[in-house]
Amino acid sequence: MSTRIVRIAGSMLVIASFALVSSALLSSSPKRGPYESALASSAAGMAIAASSCNNKTCDFRLRKFTCVSAAGQNCQLFRGGSDCTPTTCS
Repeated sequence: MSTRIVRIAGSMLVIASFALVSSALLSSSPKRGPYESALASSAAGMAIAASSCNNKTCDFRLRKFTCVSAAGQNCQLFRGGSDCTPTTCS
């Protein structure tokens, strides 16, 4: 009976040490290569680039959405034209 408890305790110790080591390795900062941008992990650059207005709105033609010219509107196609979201430009 006591050898079984020792085996279980040993197994738990191995599992706990593995979890501790893996969490320590995963929490460290990612290594950057020489060709990676300093802003690669920044989401603010993408939000700034997406603020332009394409002056188009959604139109459904031939069982598919397309973007057509419309002042002050922004057209965004999804799933190959099967869905479209028009928004007002600010």
